[in-house]
Amino acid sequence: MNRSTLFTALTALTYGVLATGCQRTTAPQHVTTLDSLLTSTNGALLTLRELDPSRYDLLDSAYHALLPSFLERLDDTLRPEQADQLVDRFLVFRSAERMGEDQRMLEERLAIRYARLDTLRGDLAIGALPDGQVREAIRTELGLARFEHEQVLSVIQNYRTAQQAWDMRDSLTALLSETRPTTARP
Repeated sequence: MNRSTLFTALTALTYGVLATGCQRTTAPQHVTTLDSLLTSTNGALLTLRELDPSRYDLLDSAYHALLPSFLERLDDTLRPEQADQLVDRFLVFRSAERMGEDQRMLEERLAIRYARLDTLRGDLAIGALPDGQVREAIRTELGLARFEHEQVLSVIQNYRTAQQAWDMRDSLTALLSETRPTTARP
């Protein structure tokens, strides 16, 4: 190896060592927090992707098909227990489209958030951000995590409600088809 190549290699190696030595040190608690946020965000995404979004589409289609029957029965005098059952199911069927859209939007936000956290984790690993900026970003992400955790729980509850409404559609059909009681007029 000639001297100029050796000198160039040693110079590059020296600058590489100095550059590495000048990098900001990564606080272990930041790495741990980001890893935890990445894991919980990924878990939330996997959970939401397990919920079949077509359930909402089926309920919405059934709502539109049954709407005239709903309106006719709601216009009638009903016993309190019938009214409660009918109104509860009517509200679930009517909300199905919105519930499905909420689930899809939350999945999208979580996927974007996961990518943002992964980028932040990479920036943290190479020391690209000052410590104050890292702390602020983590504080923001922790706040978002709490908010999105509540939204995931809400989507899961909505899915359970939609599933129950779908499972009870036969009894709803029977309730809608009940004939109006006849009243004797003097």
